[in-house]
Amino acid sequence: MENNLNFICYCGVYDNIMPVFSKMFNKYWDKDIKVDVVSHKKIKLEEKNFTCFQYEEDNFSKCMLEHMSKLDFDHVVFMTEEMVLVDFVDQDIFKKAYKIIKYSDKIKKINLYRFLNNYYKIGIDDSYYGPHLSYYDDDFAFNKDSFRSINASIWNKDLFCELLQSLIDAEYDKITPHTFEYNVNCTNDFDSLIPYKPVYPCIDYMHRTRGFAFEEARFFNNGISSQDLLTFVENKNDNK
Repeated sequence: MENNLNFICYCGVYDNIMPVFSKMFNKYWDKDIKVDVVSHKKIKLEEKNFTCFQYEEDNFSKCMLEHMSKLDFDHVVFMTEEMVLVDFVDQDIFKKAYKIIKYSDKIKKINLYRFLNNYYKIGIDDSYYGPHLSYYDDDFAFNKDSFRSINASIWNKDLFCELLQSLIDAEYDKITPHTFEYNVNCTNDFDSLIPYKPVYPCIDYMHRTRGFAFEEARFFNNGISSQDLLTFVENKNDNK
């Protein structure tokens, strides 16, 4: 099934994390999945299923658009370098998510983890959590605002490209994933989904469940905490 998807990891800043990303991806997902690493930096990785593509401009939208113009399939699984897996991917829910987006005319993005712990509550008392969230089924909730978020997701490739191009057309000096999150707009003609439980449990998800307060940043080493690094060492030793 994964052979019908393009997997892309965009590396904009922390290229030193990419060796950890690739090792943990292969441990917790599947070392046979082909992953494209898109960056303006020169990156070399040991894992044979990771292919690195270096583009000229340090610009998220332009790099991604240039790369996605080469892809044949309608959907991409998108990640960034700090989304390092710390546990196994929920294969059953991932396959369900891909089936939903593949056959739906309305759903154009499915996030692979939620932002806040209270997403577990959707469907029990969804009216409590405001207008952005509504019940889809026992595994997913509707959330139109998640089009703005940069996290591990399955995207309809054409809509993703359209949103990236809109930021270029708006003439931002430099487009980063954060530029995307703060400035992109998506029509209400389409829907996105968020899972109640993480399909893709990663460092970024762990940070967001803590609120990812900006003051935490001083405790991080290039975006990863000392405890995160200890986790990597322990997992690497276990994998020998």
